[in-house]
Amino acid sequence: MNSSFENRAKLACLYAGGVWGLFWIPLRALEEAGINGLWVTFVYFLVPTIFLIPVGIWRLKYLKLGGFNLQLTGMLSGGALMLYATSIVYTDVVRAMLLFYLTPVWGTILGRLFLNENITPLRIFSMIICYYRYVNYFWIRCKISNTTKCW
Repeated sequence: MNSSFENRAKLACLYAGGVWGLFWIPLRALEEAGINGLWVTFVYFLVPTIFLIPVGIWRLKYLKLGGFNLQLTGMLSGGALMLYATSIVYTDVVRAMLLFYLTPVWGTILGRLFLNENITPLRIFSMIICYYRYVNYFWIRCKISNTTKCW
């Protein structure tokens, strides 16, 4: 692999991680500005939608070429992002992130139930790591807060 291409890929991952790490700040700012509940999520996604409408119109023929599966994937991905943003509005950022980091568990369970996918040893390993992080977080939180009602 080209070294320049690899470095750009690493920078893209670093940038994406930073954006996801700061994702919650504008949501909380909108909430502090007096917008509540689902309206925070609506306003948060309304601004980029308005700016991307001309791009969508300009690329309409490519959207049609993608077919229904591409449209469905886009809608479900957008819905997942909207639910994630709403979870950050309604709960602590840490709790929403914990649910996000348990994605390998949810993905494995849903893949098995709806797609009849096999549960491979690698998936089992990733689920063990997810559970370990989840339990470890709550154990550390209990130790820091010195309370017995953490669970």
